[in-house]
Amino acid sequence: MDNVQQDAPDLYMKQLFFILVMGLAPLVCGYGVSKAADPMAGVPIIDRSFKKLEPKGVRVGKFLLLPSVQSDVEYTNNVFQTNAKKESDKVFVLSPQITGEANFSGNKVSLNVEAEQYLYEKYDSQDRLNYNAEIGINVPLSTTARFDAKIITGQDHNRRLEESGSVIESAEPVQYNRTGFLSELILKPSNIEWRIGAAVNQLKYKNTRRLSDNALFVQNDRDRVSYGATVKATYDAGLRFKPAFGISYTQFDFDRRNFVSGAGYGGVNQDRQRFAALAGIEMLPVGKWRGEAKVGVGYEVADDSVLDNQATNLIDIDLTYLYTPLTNFNFEFERFFEDDTNATQGVIQTRLAASVVHELTRQWLLSAGISKEWRDFQNGNDDGTLGGFIGANYKINRQFTLGGVIEYLDRESNRNNGDFDETKAMIRLKTAF
Repeated sequence: MDNVQQDAPDLYMKQLFFILVMGLAPLVCGYGVSKAADPMAGVPIIDRSFKKLEPKGVRVGKFLLLPSVQSDVEYTNNVFQTNAKKESDKVFVLSPQITGEANFSGNKVSLNVEAEQYLYEKYDSQDRLNYNAEIGINVPLSTTARFDAKIITGQDHNRRLEESGSVIESAEPVQYNRTGFLSELILKPSNIEWRIGAAVNQLKYKNTRRLSDNALFVQNDRDRVSYGATVKATYDAGLRFKPAFGISYTQFDFDRRNFVSGAGYGGVNQDRQRFAALAGIEMLPVGKWRGEAKVGVGYEVADDSVLDNQATNLIDIDLTYLYTPLTNFNFEFERFFEDDTNATQGVIQTRLAASVVHELTRQWLLSAGISKEWRDFQNGNDDGTLGGFIGANYKINRQFTLGGVIEYLDRESNRNNGDFDETKAMIRLKTAF
C-alpha cells in the first residue's frame, strides 16, 4: 500500500505534464490566423529578430560584442537521476556569454565565450562549471571560393556515472575537457557547391568518486582523439530545394579501457573507423516547409577482433512547417552513431521529436515539445527515453528577457539501475547589453 501511495504523485505529474504539452498545440493554433498579413510571416519564428527588441551591443575596436548574463533558479526532483532513492534540490545556474564579430579587410572573425556555473542548495557535490570558447575566421579566396576555420575548447560534465552496463549512483559528475579544430573549403564554380571539411577533436576525462564510500573510479582512460574528413555537394537547379549528397570518414583513437571494475572491458581496444554516406534534399527559405531530409548508411570497423563491426541505416530529417504566421511546427527524425565512451563501441541512437512554437505577441513566445530516444548497445543492452517540455519567454525590452520551462524525462533501460524519471521546473532572467 505504501508503494502505491508513493507512486501516485509521480503518475499524476506525468499525466498532467503531457496533457499540458499536447493541449498547447491546438490552443496556439487557434490564435494562428489573426495576423496573416504579418511582414515576418515567411520567417520561422525562432529566426525572427525585431530591431526595437534586440540589444545594441558594445563596440570594442573592430569588434561588435554582445555580452549577456542568464540567471536560472531550477528545481529537480531527482538530483542523481536514479530510480533507487530520489533526492530533490534547488539549483542556481549563472550563465555569462560574450559573442562578437569583426571585419578585417573582408575577412570576418567571430568569437563566442560562454559558461555555466551550477550551484546546488543541498548537494554541493554536484556543483560544476561548464564552459565553451570558440574563435572562427571566414576568408574569401575568390568570388567562387571561401575558407572557414574554427578553434574550440571547453569543459563539460556527465551527470551520471555509468560503467560496465550498470549505473553507479550518487557519484560526483564526471568532468571532461575538449579541444578541437574544424576547417572547411567552400567552392561554387557553377550550380554545384562543394564543401570539403576536416576536423580534429580531443576529449580528456578526469577520475571521479562515489559519494557513499569515496571509492575512486578511473575515468581518464576514456581519453580519445578523433580525426575526420567530409565531402558534401549540393546542386542548385532553380527549384525550392537542392539535391544534396555527402560522405564522411572518422578515425577514433582511444586509450584502452581499464575500469576498476574491469567487467566487460578488461583492456579492450576501442579504436575504430567510421564511414558514412547521406543523400537527400535541402530546402530553400521559401514556402511553408524549411529544413533538410537525408538518408544513408553508416559502417564502423573495430580495430580489436573482440568487437564486432557495426552497420546501420542513417537518417537526418529536420523540418520546420510554417503552419501560420504565428505558429510553427518542427519535426526531427534522426538515426546515427553516438560517440558514447561509456560503451565499448559506438552506440546506435534513434530519435523522434516534435515541437510547436507560438508567437502570442512580439514579446511573448510559447513553446512545447515531446521526444523519444532509443539507444542500442552492441552487447544487447538498450535504453528508451521519453521527454517533453513546455515553456514561455517574455522579452521585456532590449536588455531583459524573462522565461520559464517545465521538463520531464522518463528513461527505461535493461541495464542495472538504468531506469529513472526526472521532473524539472525553472525560471530564468536574461540580461543582454
